[in-house]
Amino acid sequence: MTNNQENGLAMMIAFLKFLSQKSNYYSKLPEFENNLAILRDKVAQIEDLAPLHRANQDGAAKDKVKIRKILLNTVISYKTSLYAFSILTKNSTLFNKVNITNKVLRNANEAALKDFATILHTEAGPYIDAMKAGNYNVSTEEHEAFGALIQKYADILPDVRLSSTEYSALTQKIKQYFALCKEALMHMDVSAALLADKEPTFYADYKKVRKVINKKAKSTLSVQGIILDQTSGEPVKGVEIAFIKTEETQKEMKLANVQQLVPDFKKKSAKKGRFYIKSLGEGTYILRLRKLGFVEQTFTIYVLNGEKTIVNAALAKVA
Repeated sequence: MTNNQENGLAMMIAFLKFLSQKSNYYSKLPEFENNLAILRDKVAQIEDLAPLHRANQDGAAKDKVKIRKILLNTVISYKTSLYAFSILTKNSTLFNKVNITNKVLRNANEAALKDFATILHTEAGPYIDAMKAGNYNVSTEEHEAFGALIQKYADILPDVRLSSTEYSALTQKIKQYFALCKEALMHMDVSAALLADKEPTFYADYKKVRKVINKKAKSTLSVQGIILDQTSGEPVKGVEIAFIKTEETQKEMKLANVQQLVPDFKKKSAKKGRFYIKSLGEGTYILRLRKLGFVEQTFTIYVLNGEKTIVNAALAKVA
């Protein structure tokens, strides 16, 4: 659906909720309830069709790939934090549940990745406060965001593909339903205006909830991360973090080529091992981590416009 349609649907859903408790005001208005019945019916039909239409819009498949990459980044970061926490707190039960290699995660199919993400989210729940206090780069807000990301990924997994003819017919049907909603709303507005003088408070609230809020997609994003010592679990300050934008992943490149690439920009981890990037362009990045005394590490992340990408890393000391 278009951005205007999404915003219009959100308004109509809120409007119907508002009216559900205001029947004493509009019950005697001419033709109001007839048009309200039409609106309810068409909004319900739009809600039934919208998920299938969204799943078949241009770019839906690409969005699915992007969200998977973001979820994979988050799962690996979460696993790193939980892995360190389980070792340093001697929690063998937690260790056995999160001890899985990044290679296995990267090769996991859609359902397996979702299942492991759900396990991580569930297992982390009881330890959020302790991990937050211990600077494991996991907070209540990030835990909630992780849960929302898992749900978002689960919602797009069903992939019912329509032919171009079927998609065009579906688009026209939704367009027709919106036109009928618009007509019903116009007639309801005319009726409701009769209460402007008699019920000014209700009418003011009515006009307020009828406004369509233009919710545009966010144009900026951020990357937040922490770098720990793999052995001690302590934060590592002063790690050079090089961001290299590429169309390829590290797996598709030779390590030597990665080492020779010129970074788009660099950042250093702060006192507690943390780093934070604002307004980073959407795309695939290779992160190259360097600090004297530690083994250099490189890995791939994907950032999506409007989403925060969490990066946790653990560096091994040079033997």
